[in-house]
Amino acid sequence: MPFSRMKFVPVLRQGWILGSRDYKLIGIGSILGPLWPTITLAIRVILIGYVFAIVLNTRQDDYLPWLATGWASWLMISSSINNGAMAFDNSKRLMLSIPIILESFVVRVVTKQLLIFLQNLVVVLVVMLVYKVPVTFALLLVVPGLLISGVFLTGLGMILGPLVSKRKDFGQLISSLMSAMFFVLPIVWQPDSIKTEGANLIIGLNPLYHYLQIIRLPLMSEVPTVLNYSLAVLGAIVAVGVGALVMAKVRDKLVYWV
Repeated sequence: MPFSRMKFVPVLRQGWILGSRDYKLIGIGSILGPLWPTITLAIRVILIGYVFAIVLNTRQDDYLPWLATGWASWLMISSSINNGAMAFDNSKRLMLSIPIILESFVVRVVTKQLLIFLQNLVVVLVVMLVYKVPVTFALLLVVPGLLISGVFLTGLGMILGPLVSKRKDFGQLISSLMSAMFFVLPIVWQPDSIKTEGANLIIGLNPLYHYLQIIRLPLMSEVPTVLNYSLAVLGAIVAVGVGALVMAKVRDKLVYWV
């Protein structure tokens, strides 16, 4: 199915149905169910935030909002990439039994992670209230930030999903890279602590940094830079374009690879 003929509405509808169903199944059998990802985030932010604020010699009222917003944003981004790469391998039964547009399986992953992110905003809200972070209209910018990031993550899943289905080792490689990125990106540390221009250049050249910023900064009532938005939009366009070409090429072969 060429990119120009892709059925966007059915893809979004099918992806939403599957993704929301996956979200409801989180922690099935436990008392708290889907609340566990948020509880886990809260525990990590409190414990690591307290310890790292001491280790990094920074004030908790500055550090914990930075950590909470960054960690919540990164969980959505990294989980979408990791699970998007496995989107087709993890959907083999559905691919073989139900006529679903293949791109829906990638939208399914992004939908689930977006719902978890919205739930995790409870942790961010509590931290903001405790440390009295001011709320401005910049908070509304989180909406375009999520939309741009969602488009990028969907396009990336359309690229990585077929790649991992055919070459399973790439799944492990992607998972390792995402684990490393948690420490490379300014999530548990702040860019202000870096004094060299070379280090800031490395951060700026990391495309994931800009997606992190266009979600995190509005949550802190700050406005991302024009560079953040420009590179994020460019990356989303490229990812979707390349992803559409990849899917058009492998669509008939993909079911035999999973």
